[in-house]
Amino acid sequence: MAGYRIPGDEDFSMAVDAVSNTACVAGFAPGPLAAMVVLAHQPMLRPLRFTTNPGLMELAIDVVLAPPPDRAVFYAEDEGVKRASAFVAANPEYMRLDELLAQTPEGRQLAAALLSTARPWSDKGEIWWELSHRLARAARGKVQVFGPPRLVEDRPIEEFRHKYQRNAYANTVFEKVEWPELEQNPAVTEVYYNGVRCDG
Repeated sequence: MAGYRIPGDEDFSMAVDAVSNTACVAGFAPGPLAAMVVLAHQPMLRPLRFTTNPGLMELAIDVVLAPPPDRAVFYAEDEGVKRASAFVAANPEYMRLDELLAQTPEGRQLAAALLSTARPWSDKGEIWWELSHRLARAARGKVQVFGPPRLVEDRPIEEFRHKYQRNAYANTVFEKVEWPELEQNPAVTEVYYNGVRCDG
């Protein structure tokens, strides 16, 4: 019985050594369903879920994010990270989230916690989303965005398949959070993607 993956919980697996005996006593045949029943009645055997750290979320909500007008920089995927880094290195008056966080002690504390490998993505994902959302709302004037060409080209949907997850399509934080917010932000007048002005 050890090593069963709990159905419906694709992110966590747990070895339940005692399930077989407990399930038989309870009148259930050993198997994944029995594992679920036993886990439901024995909280100590339930898999622990990672949750967003409330202290970090509070910092993300309160930290100052005020890019100068026409100087906000966003990026999507690894390609965007490289392009944005090169752009900011050549044009230091522009600012990514990275540079904005580095401006305050609270921002530096938050960045250090988010970049720590000791924390799983499930602890940090919502915090990155909050920061990305806030930065897109704070942007004013012209905005620079860097990322893979596929995000602005008319391509077959198959080319948007997720790199790591079966039967899913690529959905970056930029696509899900930042781009919709930039589109709704009346203070944003123009968006440039890899240096080319986006129409519409």
